[in-house]
Amino acid sequence: MMILEDLKLKTRKQHTRLHQHSLLRGITHSGYSLARYIQLLKAYYEIYSAIETVLLQRQSQFKLDFDYQTRYKLPWLQADLKDLESQPTMSHPTLAKATSGIITTPEQWLGAAYVLEGSTLGASVISACLQKSLRISPLFAGRFFNAYGLNTSKYWHEYQIFLASHPIVATTEITDAASQTFELFNKGLDFYAQ
Repeated sequence: MMILEDLKLKTRKQHTRLHQHSLLRGITHSGYSLARYIQLLKAYYEIYSAIETVLLQRQSQFKLDFDYQTRYKLPWLQADLKDLESQPTMSHPTLAKATSGIITTPEQWLGAAYVLEGSTLGASVISACLQKSLRISPLFAGRFFNAYGLNTSKYWHEYQIFLASHPIVATTEITDAASQTFELFNKGLDFYAQ
């Protein structure tokens, strides 16, 4: 799967920056605060709302044989915020518009989906830490980081198969869209960290 290697290599810088973001830094440690967790969920709600809306629209437009609807993460974020007696806010001025410009071809769709689907892989580690430090569980305020639960590896494998089987016309489009999607995450988190 050469394209996966390209994606990892060409998005490493943005991926690393995301992991080091102030809203994520320390999430696996006991000192991570509930207030910061709520800010992170709000930021993710807005980011995922922008990206998933476009992914679902374009999936239909491009007639992609991949069921993203069952992978839709926004309801998890909404339920987690509700559990914590908080509401999602939609206040970033340009996030939704920027997202629609990133995903205009099937290849770009694959790149953006790579970021969202890949994000579920580390979520189980984060979920276990949040259960200990904040008493958050997959049934209370931790649905998003629980992701697909025991099916996470299976869903990731299905995405990899779809990526590998898709007739790839432009590898650069896929890797560029993945990089831009990571940048959207960073910009969204920056906005909420202020």
